[in-house]
Amino acid sequence: WFDWMTPEAWHEEHDLLHHYRLGEVADPDLVEHNLGWLRDAALPRAAKTALVAVMALSWKWAYYAPNTLEKLQDARARRAGRPAPTRAGRLSIFNPLSPEGRELWWRCYLPYAAWNFAILPSLYAPLGPWAVFSVWSNLLMAEALTNLHAFIVIVPNHAGADLSRFPAPTSSRQEFYLRQILSSANYPCGDDWTDFLHGGLNYQIEHHLFPDLSMLQYRRCQPL
Repeated sequence: WFDWMTPEAWHEEHDLLHHYRLGEVADPDLVEHNLGWLRDAALPRAAKTALVAVMALSWKWAYYAPNTLEKLQDARARRAGRPAPTRAGRLSIFNPLSPEGRELWWRCYLPYAAWNFAILPSLYAPLGPWAVFSVWSNLLMAEALTNLHAFIVIVPNHAGADLSRFPAPTSSRQEFYLRQILSSANYPCGDDWTDFLHGGLNYQIEHHLFPDLSMLQYRRCQPL
């Protein structure tokens, strides 16, 4: 898995914390909680909308890479019986002078950026500088579009005034399954074209109820 985030960081943040603490403040993907600072900021609505657009175009490296790695670093410390890393604010994870920031740069940012935006375009050098620039600019645009697509198909499934929030962890298996329904939202679904464009994430409720099933099984069980 060669991406902005590491598989083990994704497993910790998404598979464990997000799925098992859905709708709680402890859920790292609780959008309305994470973006409280933007909602409360003394900025014009147009400026807030522009900031959301910038975040959407950089979603994977600006949000998922640091957020998933932070949760992995905290989990490592907890399992080793150590206190969690001390961070001076939400942006401290980006500081390459700190141990946590160095891991973000060396394990997440630099390998993927070097391959995608330096090594891969340079392979076209025999065709001339215009070919190198063309490949680089296409990869940059593709990066922005895939970030935007991920933002569009993921964020609205977990945001909205009609989705429930919870003050504490679940107390039973039955409550756990109920929460997956009350704190997730589906898009229209049921046909190949729609499901393909959403990457199967239009079955968000089924994904939270049965995360190991395939997209085809989601389509079959969703009407039930």
